[in-house]
Amino acid sequence: MLAHLDPAWREANVKAIMFDSCPPKSDIYAFGGWLSWLLQAKTGAPAKLTKPIVSHIFHPVRPYFGIDAKWTAQNDAWMFGEEARGARARALAHNAGTSSTACQDLAVAAAELALAEATHDQSDEAGGADECVVPRSTACLFTRGRNDPVLEPQYVDAYYAYLKARTTASVEWHLFERAQHAMAVVEAPEQYKAQHVEYLLSQVPEWAGRK
Repeated sequence: MLAHLDPAWREANVKAIMFDSCPPKSDIYAFGGWLSWLLQAKTGAPAKLTKPIVSHIFHPVRPYFGIDAKWTAQNDAWMFGEEARGARARALAHNAGTSSTACQDLAVAAAELALAEATHDQSDEAGGADECVVPRSTACLFTRGRNDPVLEPQYVDAYYAYLKARTTASVEWHLFERAQHAMAVVEAPEQYKAQHVEYLLSQVPEWAGRK
């Protein structure tokens, strides 16, 4: 959607984005993670056990719906500013925290690394094209539940870190300890509202001025 908005309108009007349980890495394991989550909800079968099996069902599904090398390259550029940076994020080794503290530490480490890389990029590639569709002035909030079977935490952290290093606005991160995939709005409504209103919308002058 962002990629198909008029760039000038997008820069002027997209003030805040909440990344709720996203972005998933668009591989078979994201789709398999969704199916394993559904099976767990319906049958009680542990998603951790079913995900490695059911993910392979999606090998023919992805290209059928146009998720091929060309699509992936374009998506990498729209997300990470350039295809190569997105490819590096997709190639990261699996790295997931086993506690809230571990998850926070990994996210902070990713942000610090991205900041160092951003400084290097700016000094070596000044004036280079940046295809990222998230405006630099847009406040961002990443939320997810721990042990979400759909997501690869290191991929989400990589995108959080990239935007935090790149933008001029607030980019923050929050972990729901027990929320299912994209269900924190239902399972922890007060905490979700607090994050959305107090830590994201409060960064938008037009919203804050209403109070």
